[in-house]
Amino acid sequence: MMFPILFDADMKNKTGKGFLNRWLTGIEFICLIGCFEPDSDSFYGNLGCLFLAMAVSAMAAWKKAKNFI
Repeated sequence: MMFPILFDADMKNKTGKGFLNRWLTGIEFICLIGCFEPDSDSFYGNLGCLFLAMAVSAMAAWKKAKNFI
């Protein structure tokens, strides 16, 4: 989970621009915390939110990263 954040920090240091959306990364982290308890009633909702946030974040980061090339 920390790899995209560390990679973005490295890219920001080298190029001056980052590609991650901090809000979406925060939402992913909150959903990931909710997935730590699989016996909870809201586990599948948190898991679905995590996958959705990851997909939206990946598409947004891909569009930003495409502009670097």
